Amino acid sequence: MFCCYGDTMMTTTPYEALVESAARLTDIDTLARIDASHASTASELLIQNEGALESARRVLGPTCVVSLRYEEAFFAKHCDHLLHLRNLARAFRAEARLAASRNDLRTAARINIDILELANAVRRGGLVVSLNVGIGFSGIAMDILRKIRTKIDHSARRLVIDELHRLEAERESFVDVVARDRDWEIAVGYEDKTFDFMSLKMDDPEECGVSEEEQMAVRQLLQQMSDLPKSDFRKMQSDGDCHILALMRLLAVDLAIRECHATSGSIPNRLSSLTPQPFAELPHDPFTEKSFIYRRINATSFDLYSTGPKLLDGGGHFGPWWDVAAGCADLCLDADNYTQA
Repeated sequence: MFCCYGDTMMTTTPYEALVESAARLTDIDTLARIDASHASTASELLIQNEGALESARRVLGPTCVVSLRYEEAFFAKHCDHLLHLRNLARAFRAEARLAASRNDLRTAARINIDILELANAVRRGGLVVSLNVGIGFSGIAMDILRKIRTKIDHSARRLVIDELHRLEAERESFVDVVARDRDWEIAVGYEDKTFDFMSLKMDDPEECGVSEEEQMAVRQLLQQMSDLPKSDFRKMQSDGDCHILALMRLLAVDLAIRECHATSGSIPNRLSSLTPQPFAELPHDPFTEKSFIYRRINATSFDLYSTGPKLLDGGGHFGPWWDVAAGCADLCLDADNYTQA
């Protein structure tokens, strides 16, 4: 890709073009706050940003790799780029929500695939900070996809199953990102600095939609995480990465079960029935490297879940991620519907 600045021709990588497209977005804070009851306003703002969104989509894919530089100044610049890409994820989310509100569920599914594609792009070739941002982007997509999964039709189910398989194959591993992060720190002489999260200024609750109590709880959690020994912190990050991967695989299996019900009138007795179609190999729980736990309740309902990082089967006692991480609950697609014990 080439860009012309005056009389100079400069080469722009797909990732740099992605950041440039994201930087052109406007009124994203407004777009992120409005809901389905303001569909016309959301539509206007999305049309206003249509060019930037489409140019971003054009460069997403396996060749979109973070332009890593082995110099300390890279870190601050990269964090600025991630803020632009966060706005891109928020704009995609607004598009997906608008499509879902109009019952255009195939489009909503397709847009969330774009968000997962963006999540792959920010971690591919980057540092641990960008991997963490990518996990956050994946969470945005998975939240919408799991909410619409019972309503999408055959073609959308097949689309999501196939795309989840492709995206996982193109997803850079946690181990590779952490190794590169370590090499970068050594090369630039970078040292972690203690940060006081409790000193951050509170946002206006009315503007951000988060109460002071909730903001304080998040800051306390971030402070506790930052104070952990590095090995414990890495384990927490690894579990978070496996959490997202488990949700992606759970969604693929869930949709395959629903597709089986749609075509045969009944859900399968065993997950092995889902091979060789739609899966050549059944997706495994990334925590156990064994099949997900599956229980057929009747011809139309089932339980499907992961043990989570503690590897304890709670018998289908579901809860939010923090309860799963503590071994107090099993991980299902609808974990965000539960409150912490």
